[in-house]
Amino acid sequence: MSASTEIKPKDVATATSATLSGLKELLWKVFELEESVRFGGGPEQQEQMEIRLQDMLTQIKNISQNSWAFQDLKVPVNMLRYMDDGGIPDSYTAETFKAALADNQASKGKVQAINHLREDLLEQLEKHMPSETEDYRTMLQSQKSSTTS
Repeated sequence: MSASTEIKPKDVATATSATLSGLKELLWKVFELEESVRFGGGPEQQEQMEIRLQDMLTQIKNISQNSWAFQDLKVPVNMLRYMDDGGIPDSYTAETFKAALADNQASKGKVQAINHLREDLLEQLEKHMPSETEDYRTMLQSQKSSTTS
């Protein structure tokens, strides 16, 4: 595909769908070939295996024709490792989401702790230096109003 050719979402969807169905068909052809090899046979089986191999090669060529639809697809390396170890992609996504949520909650807790510390420090400062604390709060208010407008 040339850079000047505009790719429409429908074209990508069609290519993606064709690739997925092609992959399913390829897996079926691999299964058929495995069965042929497993049960072996005479010369007639040899010819059948050659036909199945040719069918597989044709299917691979058909799949590769739609590879342009996946040129911008990026799969995280950690996900590939997870799948190599026998994991399911949906499980990886769920686990990653849960880990991100836990990290987010931990960060939120840290922010809240810092805000509480700030409030406590301001209270202590106000007890010992009320005029400086008032000046500080006035300065904060003026900064807030200048950044929001």
